[in-house]
Amino acid sequence: MPKVVVTPPQIDTALFAPGPKYENLIVSVGRLSPEKNHAPLILAVAEIPWALLLIIGDGPLLAQLNRLAGAVGRRVDVAWTMANSEVAKVLGQATYFVLPSLYDQAPKSLWEAMSAECACIVSAQVGVVEDGVTGWLCTPDVAGIRRGVERARNSSNRQAICESARKCVL
Repeated sequence: MPKVVVTPPQIDTALFAPGPKYENLIVSVGRLSPEKNHAPLILAVAEIPWALLLIIGDGPLLAQLNRLAGAVGRRVDVAWTMANSEVAKVLGQATYFVLPSLYDQAPKSLWEAMSAECACIVSAQVGVVEDGVTGWLCTPDVAGIRRGVERARNSSNRQAICESARKCVL
């Protein structure tokens, strides 16, 4: 059987470069729509005492997700879309990136997060990362997302995995 090769989209790796990381910062970037599955991410982070979550995006669920974020406390913020250069700065500072989508096809935001050496926790429905090699796969429910984040946080080789992810983009 032939080997499957995944080719990333063109990413400005100089712009999406790793920087000094904020250990507790989790970021998710994407359209705020049902298939992106941000509500379970917000609820999962509410169960992780150390975590701070920033969701960047716009879409039909913006108001609903802002209400949910407000209900779980000040450790979760849903921001409007921002310039690509600003997203790059945020990803450069984020230790974790979570993509909880129910379905997606190699989203550019994931490749940008990989380039920025974020620990990428990705719904198994999306794939792209190899579990324990270039990121961590999770189920797209509250418990699965929480477990995925904790697996990444507790991984003794997290930095090496993040560096491997960046090499996939270079």
